[in-house]
Amino acid sequence: MRDVIVVGAGGGGPVVAAELAGRGLDVLLLEAGPRHGDPREEWTPFDNDANNPLTGFLRFGPAERARAAWYRETPQNSFLWQLAGVGGTTQHYFGNSPRAMPGVFDDYEGEDAAAYDTGHSFPFGYRELIPYYEWVEATLPVQTAAMGTKEDTFFRGCESVGLPVQTTKTTTRASFRPQENAILQPGGNAGRTTDPDLLVHPKASGCTFCGHCYQAAGSRSTRRATCSPGAPRTTATSRWR
Repeated sequence: MRDVIVVGAGGGGPVVAAELAGRGLDVLLLEAGPRHGDPREEWTPFDNDANNPLTGFLRFGPAERARAAWYRETPQNSFLWQLAGVGGTTQHYFGNSPRAMPGVFDDYEGEDAAAYDTGHSFPFGYRELIPYYEWVEATLPVQTAAMGTKEDTFFRGCESVGLPVQTTKTTTRASFRPQENAILQPGGNAGRTTDPDLLVHPKASGCTFCGHCYQAAGSRSTRRATCSPGAPRTTATSRWR
């Protein structure tokens, strides 16, 4: 019998598994999604091959490709990505690790407390969770994502409607900020070169700010599953299987 079973090898699961296994516990890490062990061989540089909601290798769906993806159509020209039960949030947030809103915890006393589902709040305080957030963010690591002209335009728009800038990872009000929740972002050529040949396939690396995708850029080296940095770390312990 295992000491601990960790469900989900997304942003937080491998960090918890590595910590517990490193302390001598017998840990089993379970993941329902596919393992992308060799993306340079398994993936292509084309966005539709990655992000097609039905056939993409980064689709939101089960590892068994014969099964349907996890989305449902709606009457309007859109579709919804629907999380199943607990988990799935690292992929849902496109490889980011955001913090929960303080308003969903039972110690929240902000002016907008009534706007939250207080009948199903977490039975502990948000402040209790902050050290664990910081631990996961430092281990993954979580960093500020690359920004360019598109982001600058968005920031100017937020300023023009009077939104304040947020300077922390904890969100407490309507505001805007740089994207600070990217998990292990690759370096990339964007903002580091004026050579156009280095910003397109096959020489591009990391995000090139092409702006044509919602989940990852055309370069295969841009995309990193969290199992790549996280799960292997747990194998360094003698009790990991």
